[in-house]
Amino acid sequence: MAIPLEEGQYLTQENYLKWQDEELEKIKKYVGESRYTSGKFGLATQLLQNMVFEAKFEDFLTLKAYEYI
Repeated sequence: MAIPLEEGQYLTQENYLKWQDEELEKIKKYVGESRYTSGKFGLATQLLQNMVFEAKFEDFLTLKAYEYI
């Protein structure tokens, strides 16, 4: 499924993953390699990605994260 965005682009799973990688690189550059690697950025990315790609969107976005707190 492709959702139209401004400027003729579409939100697709492929574009989402591409943009996610671009944003994660910006975060890594901002916080530094060491902090990025030792932090929970990978877990947070996976949790968000799982929620975005689920067929049914969760009412409470934090529920799946509780087991990691």
